[in-house]
Amino acid sequence: MMQRFSRSLLPAFILAGSLGLAACQKQHEQSSSTTTASSAATPSVSEGNIPQNIKPFAATPDDAHDIQQLDNFNRAFHDMTQDMRTELEQLKQYNQLTPEFVEQRKHDQIHSALNMLKDLDLKTEQGRYIQGMMYDYWDQLQHKKAGEKVDKTPVIQATQQLEYWKAHTATTNTAS
Repeated sequence: MMQRFSRSLLPAFILAGSLGLAACQKQHEQSSSTTTASSAATPSVSEGNIPQNIKPFAATPDDAHDIQQLDNFNRAFHDMTQDMRTELEQLKQYNQLTPEFVEQRKHDQIHSALNMLKDLDLKTEQGRYIQGMMYDYWDQLQHKKAGEKVDKTPVIQATQQLEYWKAHTATTNTAS
C-alpha cells in the first residue's frame, strides 16, 4: 500500500500507523483525517508564498543533513510501528492479545519515539523546531490520562513544516 504514495507523505502515515496501535478498529478513520490534514498544506508550497502555519527559516548549509536525519527518524519509526502492528495482529489471530499487552506496546512506542527524537543530531534551528513539535506531541501522549484527548496539531504542523522545507530545499538546490 505504501508504494502507491510518495515518500513525502511518510510522516503522515507514521502518525496514522502509531494511532492505529491505540485503536485498531479506528485506524481507517484516523488515517483518513491525518492524510487530509497533511496534504492540505502541500499544494500551497511555492516561491514567496509561505502558508500561514509554516514558520520561515533562512537556508543553511546543514539543511540537507537535518532533513536526512528527520527522514531517517520517520523511516525507523515507521518500521518499528509496522513490526509492532504485525506482532499485535499475530497475537490477535491466536486469541492471545490482551488489553494490557496493547497498553504496554503503546507505552513502548511512545517511549521509543521520545528516545529516537532525543537522539537526533540536528544542526539547524528549523530541524530543532520540527524535532520540538514532534517531541511535544509524543510527550503529551506519554502524560495523557485515560479518556483525555491529545492535540495532534504539533505533529501535523511538524509534518507540514518538514514537507515545506524539503520542497523549498529541493527548489533551491535545483536552482543553484
